[in-house]
Amino acid sequence: MDASNDDGDRSRLARVLAAAGLAIVAIASFRKGKRVTGTAAALGAAGVAYGATTESGAEIDVTSHEVAPDEGPVRVCAICGDPIRTGQARRPDENDDVAHETCLEAAN
Repeated sequence: MDASNDDGDRSRLARVLAAAGLAIVAIASFRKGKRVTGTAAALGAAGVAYGATTESGAEIDVTSHEVAPDEGPVRVCAICGDPIRTGQARRPDENDDVAHETCLEAAN
């Protein structure tokens, strides 16, 4: 048994125990007449139990995916030749080529 499988089993066991605890809280709350608390605990138990039993086993590492800030086609200013970044003011010039607004104002 490798370490990653052991961690997954422990995590699943913890979620099953948490679901059981929430179910006990829900039953006790319903017996005391606290319907809102009982309903919230029952919904929480159902959600945690569902997540514990339907886990695909594949964990997603969010930190390993790096997104480049300028994905897609890079537009280049028709006047200065520098790339046009997202958020920079731009508009077409007289030849319908895209250029920075500052370059267009400086050219006029």
